Amino acid sequence: MYKNCPKQFTLVFFLILIFSGFIQAQPANADINDRQLVAKDDFDYPPYSFLDDNGSPTGFNIELLKKIAVEMDLDIRIELDPWSIVRNELETGQIDIIAGMYYSPERDKKVDFTQPHSITYGAIFSRRGSDIRSLEQLNDKTIIVLEADIMHDFLLESDIAADILLVESLTEGFRKLAAGNADCMLAENQQGRYVIRKNKLGNIITVGPPLSPNLYCFAVTEGDTQLLDALNEGLNRLKASGEYDRLFAKWRQSMHHKNQVRKILAYAALVMSVLSALVAVIFFWSWTLRKRVAEKTQQLQTELAERKRITKLLNLKNEELENIIYVNSHDLRSPIVNITGFSTELHFLFDRLEKILKENSLPDDVQAEISHIIDDEVPQCVKFITSNAKKIDDLQSGLLKISRLGTQTLNITNVNMNTLVTEAIQLQRDKHADSSPHISVGDLPTCFADFDQLRLAIYHLIDNAVKYAQPDQKAVVHITGSHEDGYSTYCISDKGIGIKPQYQEKVFEMFHRLEPSSPVTGEGLGLTIVRRIIDRLEGRIWVESEVDAGTQVFISLPAPTQNHSPDQL
Repeated sequence: MYKNCPKQFTLVFFLILIFSGFIQAQPANADINDRQLVAKDDFDYPPYSFLDDNGSPTGFNIELLKKIAVEMDLDIRIELDPWSIVRNELETGQIDIIAGMYYSPERDKKVDFTQPHSITYGAIFSRRGSDIRSLEQLNDKTIIVLEADIMHDFLLESDIAADILLVESLTEGFRKLAAGNADCMLAENQQGRYVIRKNKLGNIITVGPPLSPNLYCFAVTEGDTQLLDALNEGLNRLKASGEYDRLFAKWRQSMHHKNQVRKILAYAALVMSVLSALVAVIFFWSWTLRKRVAEKTQQLQTELAERKRITKLLNLKNEELENIIYVNSHDLRSPIVNITGFSTELHFLFDRLEKILKENSLPDDVQAEISHIIDDEVPQCVKFITSNAKKIDDLQSGLLKISRLGTQTLNITNVNMNTLVTEAIQLQRDKHADSSPHISVGDLPTCFADFDQLRLAIYHLIDNAVKYAQPDQKAVVHITGSHEDGYSTYCISDKGIGIKPQYQEKVFEMFHRLEPSSPVTGEGLGLTIVRRIIDRLEGRIWVESEVDAGTQVFISLPAPTQNHSPDQL
């Protein structure tokens, strides 16, 4: 199933045609409209299905099913339970619907599937330092899987000789892996990364290339064609009206932005405190911003008790927080420009004052003291003011770039990486004309991505490789690529100073710099932007490095043979 990805992509394309193109949905009949239907899903499978802070079912699957129920005039009661229980109840006819179930030929013998509403990818998760890099290395290992999940089915059908440790939830499984109770865990990539971030399990990473895609569908009891047709028709209507895209965008945004917004606000407050009286207005802005965010958060927590308004309020919160950051970042431009401008004017005024004093006779001791102030102390103060004002301006520019990334529309197409890398290298040379790095490029495979955003990511990686070269040595950068299992993987390698093991994951965090006291310029946003871009393109990025020996940054992106949009959940 996972060993021959090119064949699997052909199968995926064929299945999508079957489910999406050839199903002619018919209106639901009176039977399903006149009775209450029971739907269930996994209680711990974010962002698709999980329990919110009030213990109520929520997630992408849940909200999608609710909208279909309204569209098709269906009365559906939704409950969440451990996945193994949910699957058994559908197969035995105790419930009517599962909101999210992965398709497989074996499962199709027991239940019926709608057209897919999402496509996801499996992944291998292990602790840092593990030697596991592929499925072939899982023999004789202890592997954690969610009981009755598609990954459990895969292990049972494969020839992998391993000990299987079953868990009731993803959270339980990843905590056991973090504690050392198994060698690795097989789970869907996005769900796994979501649980890892939420529970702060920093010692767990994905290893090896992504596994082949799985079709995620609604499932009904075997033979219930009336309900199957109603769900298919409702899903088609939501896609045609654009409601499906809006719902997808909301849950995609909720996965990535909350932690980033908190980090932006906290770091912004720290930076503002560096300046004293000259930037008092910045202190006031920071305090006001924190107060406004606290008020909005408190208001949101109160309103969330009303289940019927939860979707509208979540969208409102994300939009307001982004607008606050965007607007206030622009508001800071004016005081920063004033500080810089008046600092320059102050310097000119002291030059004039010095000229006037020289033209008028003063006692020697007074003249000496005034000259010391004008020639030494004043220039130092002005230099300090202008340098810190520039630092704040650079930070605000970086914050604006990051806030805009999530709102830019992706233009996904087949990308000629040889052309893209050539342009990225030229951008680096145009910006740093004084540097003369040696950059070599191999023959690169094409990929499926947004040309402009990927070019920006490659530019930042090349720029970092050049900036962190060995002292007093010419920077050497080599870019290579390969194609395997439906993915194109690129490597940007250098012979620079390298990265210590404990910092190799932190380099992607906002404002993180290898050496804060280093003369290398920058505010630590380049690799954050790179990760955000690669995440949006449904790719993977990781680092391998050795101190004083160099660094290799790998990017894995879908190859053009895939028949899906990277923006799909």
